[in-house]
Amino acid sequence: MIHTSEHHTPFQDIRDTRRPRRLVVAMSGGVDSSVTAHLLLSAGIEVVGLTFIRVNTPAEVDHEGFSEEARAAREVASHLGIEHHVLNLHDLYTSRVLRRAWEEYRSGRTPNPCVLCNRTLKFGHLVRYAREVLRADGIATGHYARIYVDAEGCVHLLRGKAGTKEQSYFLAQTRPEDLRHAYFPLGDQTKNEIRTYARHHGIPTAERPESQDVCFNTTGLRFGEFLQEFFEEGGESGPILDERGNVLGRHRGIHVFTIGQRRGLGVALGRPVYVKAIDPERNAVIVTDREEALLHRVVEAAGVNWFAPPPPRPMEVLAQIRYAHRAAPAVLTHEGDRIRVRFHEPQRAVTPGQLLVAYVGDEVLCSGFILQTEEG
Repeated sequence: MIHTSEHHTPFQDIRDTRRPRRLVVAMSGGVDSSVTAHLLLSAGIEVVGLTFIRVNTPAEVDHEGFSEEARAAREVASHLGIEHHVLNLHDLYTSRVLRRAWEEYRSGRTPNPCVLCNRTLKFGHLVRYAREVLRADGIATGHYARIYVDAEGCVHLLRGKAGTKEQSYFLAQTRPEDLRHAYFPLGDQTKNEIRTYARHHGIPTAERPESQDVCFNTTGLRFGEFLQEFFEEGGESGPILDERGNVLGRHRGIHVFTIGQRRGLGVALGRPVYVKAIDPERNAVIVTDREEALLHRVVEAAGVNWFAPPPPRPMEVLAQIRYAHRAAPAVLTHEGDRIRVRFHEPQRAVTPGQLLVAYVGDEVLCSGFILQTEEG
């Protein structure tokens, strides 16, 4: 069980120099953000609830302009006796997250919308809104990650202790200057501990199911398909090729494919085949029946977000190429505005558009979006 008192803020790292008095909690209507608010209140911090609406589709927002998560969050806020605000960010979310994700798919890459949302909205726009409009010291969320600001003012982002539920990967593209005002009270907890805490304290969302993938209703479609319908922009049909360039079939748009994909390819060869590459210039999907063709040792990434000064020489790191990937030993080099990682062992299905995160132990060193790979 989590213990709190008005004289101690157990959710903060002992190295953290910050002492917040008033925090905005980004409330999603789920158990994690609900417990976050309760923990802060128990620690004697003034709490304001804030829920932002992402998409104004009929499947997402009712006739009063409220989403299901906004109503659930308001119920929790009422239960806790805190004020609650709802902010409609449909236009910003559409232009900065969905539009960018759609352009990535159309360019043959596979984006991660949570990474984009955290950087631009949740810890970009909302941090500024919390500080400038709601006059808070910062924003707290239910992320399973750890953070502290040291005596020199440097921001340190670390893995949470929730095992497979930890979420530092999704936060690694967020600017340190924005994370300076972010708090993660659940960083030292597991999901089961949070459920138990919520039940013990009678929090209304204690049994609410977890959200999956994206934070809104995609009506059962894969994310790329949802974006195609959302923007009403058709995907162009093109060839499915083998490694020699032979045409095996036709696809209905490269946005429905990702590297390593096996199901739903639209070709039947009597043996397993996988997406090896996506060629946007030819609007082609290249498939292979060779598992070894999916293995790559060298990865290059751009749009690098640093949490420490770039190393002047090659550096040993643990590199993670997607959320579900187990970080693997590698050597990182810094080359201009890019990073290059050479894994000790080849990694399967490294995917352009996904985020590469480099860790030193449990701490995030940097991250960048995967551009290309080499078998090397």
